[in-house]
Amino acid sequence: LVCVYTGKAISLRESLKPGANTDYRMGGFGLFSVDAADHPGVLARYINDPMDSNSHNVKFVKLKKELRALVIASRPIEAGEE
Repeated sequence: LVCVYTGKAISLRESLKPGANTDYRMGGFGLFSVDAADHPGVLARYINDPMDSNSHNVKFVKLKKELRALVIASRPIEAGEE
């Protein structure tokens, strides 16, 4: 376990509003997204998905009922590695 993605539950309706800031939102929780915008201590919000699927070094295990996701390393990650 690298870290946990948590935040505020946002309804699908709220997520689809024009102008909604989705920079730190994670979908895939049914009718809700998890928004970590107001939670700078949630380190998982800084993880970006690379375009090259061969470059993935973590996977997100979504716990839908708990509205959070576990970030699990898919390979050994060295300190300081991006």
